Amino acid sequence: MLPGEKIRPGRRHRKSRQGDLVRKALSESSEFLSAQNLFLGLRRDGSEVSLSTVYRHLQMFVDRNQVDVIHDAGGEALYRYCGTAHNTRPHHHLVCRVCCRAEEVDSSTPGQWVQAIAAEHDFLDIAWSLDIFGTCPECRAG
Repeated sequence: MLPGEKIRPGRRHRKSRQGDLVRKALSESSEFLSAQNLFLGLRRDGSEVSLSTVYRHLQMFVDRNQVDVIHDAGGEALYRYCGTAHNTRPHHHLVCRVCCRAEEVDSSTPGQWVQAIAAEHDFLDIAWSLDIFGTCPECRAG
């Protein structure tokens, strides 16, 4: 387990066939997906995975920093595979409000600002995320 990795009490983190199916389906998409859309895609492909299992595995992957999660304009959580916890790096997202297309944006500037604000107010164990929302060129054109 990595430093700072969240493990919820009572939750098992063993590898499972269903978890592999959820991870594979998510990793095959470059877009952010809702749990419902991921579930429907798995069912359409013949997988017998329940919606609650999809949610459980998505949360586990988020806790392990393997999946990014953002919230669309309506507040729905959207997920995208970003690799193993060992391969992740700090990054942010520029997300289209209309189609949910996302671009990763690498920048250390927001992290430096967050740390400075936290230090100024003597806060420790800081967690934060930054997602920037706008409208992509394709959605503006159509």
